[in-house]
Amino acid sequence: MTLSPKQEAFVRQYVLNGGNATQAAISAGYSVRSASTAGGVNMKNNEVIEAIKRLSAPKIAHELDTIEGRRARLQAIADRAERQGDELKALDQLSKMCGDYIERKHITGNVQINFQAYVPKKGSK
Repeated sequence: MTLSPKQEAFVRQYVLNGGNATQAAISAGYSVRSASTAGGVNMKNNEVIEAIKRLSAPKIAHELDTIEGRRARLQAIADRAERQGDELKALDQLSKMCGDYIERKHITGNVQINFQAYVPKKGSK
């Protein structure tokens, strides 16, 4: 079975908007009233899911080539996380990338310091 023109449009819009099924359905021509349902139905269709994966793979690979792309991807994951743990992990990685964490190193050992005092001679300035 092949995708209908509306399903193909849905797939394109879903990938372009970063994974919002309702917005993709509206952009693909579904009515605003039924967009949430249509998005959900499309996301349960195996052919639609496979088409999204095929279309997303090169885009995701290209996004991850740059720091900005990785930041945007992590932010998108954090924004769409279904579970709080996923959101926290994405935000943690994003914070590390942005330098929000200070790396601390604890070094132990012996250090030898030699001081030599300078004492001026009497009569010299």
